[in-house]
Amino acid sequence: LGAGFAYAYFATDAFKTDKELFFKYVGSGIITIYEDEDLTAYSEKLLNTSSTYKGEAITKIKDLDADLTTEVKADVDGKLDRINNRTEMTMKFDYSTGVIIPINFKMQENTIGIQSDLLDSKYIAVKNENLKALAEKFGIDSTAIPDKLDFESLKLTDEEITALKEKYKNLFDENLTDDLFTHENVDGTKTIKLEMTAERFKEILAKLIQTLRDDEIILKRITDKDNYQKSMDALIEDLNSIESTDADKFVMNLKIKSRNVEKLEIIMIDDNETSMKIDIENSEEKLTIKAYEADELLAEITLNSTTKTENAIYDEILIKTYNEGETVELKIKYTISNYAALDNVTESLEFSISSNDSALEYKNDLTYKFDSTVEVEEFNEDNATILNDATDEELQMLMYRIYQNLGLI
Repeated sequence: LGAGFAYAYFATDAFKTDKELFFKYVGSGIITIYEDEDLTAYSEKLLNTSSTYKGEAITKIKDLDADLTTEVKADVDGKLDRINNRTEMTMKFDYSTGVIIPINFKMQENTIGIQSDLLDSKYIAVKNENLKALAEKFGIDSTAIPDKLDFESLKLTDEEITALKEKYKNLFDENLTDDLFTHENVDGTKTIKLEMTAERFKEILAKLIQTLRDDEIILKRITDKDNYQKSMDALIEDLNSIESTDADKFVMNLKIKSRNVEKLEIIMIDDNETSMKIDIENSEEKLTIKAYEADELLAEITLNSTTKTENAIYDEILIKTYNEGETVELKIKYTISNYAALDNVTESLEFSISSNDSALEYKNDLTYKFDSTVEVEEFNEDNATILNDATDEELQMLMYRIYQNLGLI
């Protein structure tokens, strides 16, 4: 009997309260992560095995009113030296005017550099260390500049992730009491409603912001802690200054069918009228998010589900905003072809942003070939000027050469 009850509780939705069901589905039922063993194998190989890549990038800038298009093409050629932790890439920009400009990029552990004959014959490189002193060399205010961009320190440990989950789960659990949740069943769809006064919503939101303000796990990853905490204090002050009445409500409707989330509605009600609304609709094909002010659509985001064909896999995102007759549309599509073969894999990125009168389009295709013999030359005094290590005299000579190459002297 005990085992049967446990199964009914944990494996099904039987005996769960409205509150428990709400958090179960809102936490894991809306976004699903696509998993593919071949894709995982390719990603791991790319991270751990040396390779070369070649391809093309095309950028188009369009004036839709004048029906004019400016096109820039770039041939891309690169190496990934995983043994020595070095990478390099050459891009040859071919403008529609016939001008070709090659630019080289190189990265070695904590040093990154760029080289173009328009600037200097050597790489101009920066080490990811002593960045404050480097900024001061060039007369730049270094107050908000860290000594080092430590991206590794931004990663959360398993223990920190567990602690954060527990802290914020408890915060919502303590403040969102059972009496705020109700449900109804209509035609096989179960709708769980979370409803509270705007005043109570403000109080809970203020507690969340205060917790984020003082969270040590977050604070140790922020360079300018004082500014961060002041901005959070200002948020709480602005929140508390908003006046509300009992006719102002905050509502969330979670619609579940066949144990799948179909829709989540987030509604702000002012004086018994809907003032703002966010609809999140979920299906096997796509996830759609729409934001409204009263009845007017302000923005929509469509995330098409990861699609796998015989030889490729791709993801698509579409974002649209609407403002006084002006529509801005952003499209992103990312495709990986032939990844199951674990060689000669092509990665393609398509990006476009358009408004009523102009558009920017970008596309690149890069084909990766694995080669354990690939080697990238290290930075040295013959091929690079590393700004952090350069003397004042060397910096002056570098600036003189740049001005000279640019035709400024």
